[in-house]
Amino acid sequence: MANTNSESKRLRYNDGKKTALMLVDIQYDFLPGGALAVKDGDKILPVVYDLLDRFDWDLVVASAGGDFEAGVQSRLDASPSKVAVIRKVGLGVGSHLDIDSYSAFADNAYLVFTDLPKTLYSNGIERLVVVGLATDFCVRATAIDSRKFNFETVVIRDGIRGVFADREEAVLSELSSWGAKVQTLREYENEAS
Repeated sequence: MANTNSESKRLRYNDGKKTALMLVDIQYDFLPGGALAVKDGDKILPVVYDLLDRFDWDLVVASAGGDFEAGVQSRLDASPSKVAVIRKVGLGVGSHLDIDSYSAFADNAYLVFTDLPKTLYSNGIERLVVVGLATDFCVRATAIDSRKFNFETVVIRDGIRGVFADREEAVLSELSSWGAKVQTLREYENEAS
């Protein structure tokens, strides 16, 4: 059930489960004009801003290998929620130059893990709400790993975009088969209220 605190006027999903918002790779490289731009990647920004502006989270986690989009960064800086930034491991990062990393949890070979599992568990998080770029790579890998770590996982459909739009339905179906719930922001909000 959602609850609005009269002081902060933020929505909160109050079913007793501690919930984190997971922002996956909402950085300039993946937005229009970036080196690895996702077509219409900027279309997720209003949904992301809404989640950051109107909801009260136990934790907000943002993963990236580069600089966050300015509107996201300013909201992270001003967030009343606890914020954790997870720098991804792998390709071109640190000592693991030959390993790529799609998931915010670990590199693709599961040789090196980020601080994300520790951060979520140490904050008592039970549910992870996922938005970001790109549906068919980093969002997919992060949501699957979230389920592998036994977190209830919600993927906000209008808060994600893929590199290959024609693969989106198959990816969302795969995420559902892993036990992730796929919802629009409105569905999530309605379920929370």
